[in-house]
Amino acid sequence: MYCLLHDPDRAEERRAMLSEHGRAGQAKRTKRTAAIRAKLAAAVALDTSAAIRAALEHSLAEVQASDAGAIEKANATARLCTVALSVLRNVDLENEVAELRRLVEERLGVKGNVH
Repeated sequence: MYCLLHDPDRAEERRAMLSEHGRAGQAKRTKRTAAIRAKLAAAVALDTSAAIRAALEHSLAEVQASDAGAIEKANATARLCTVALSVLRNVDLENEVAELRRLVEERLGVKGNVH
């Protein structure tokens, strides 16, 4: 005697059940993702590196607080951290450019004309 998951005579029934379960799970994940994106878009303007960084921090907190599984959380965290590293590099570059402009303006005795 076999259970549904191991009975060779019920393979088609098993495939149909697993397929339906997969579609339902995908719909739930899609709905949850859309809700998170809408909430984030309403709350955050992404017009500066600082705003993007804040949005990423918020997203990381949302991921950790979610009811997603450990693997989904790990994948989302890794992706967000990859983006965060890129943003941090851009922030560093922006700060260096601002400092260089300040030094050039100081040396040349001009204000705001160096681009």
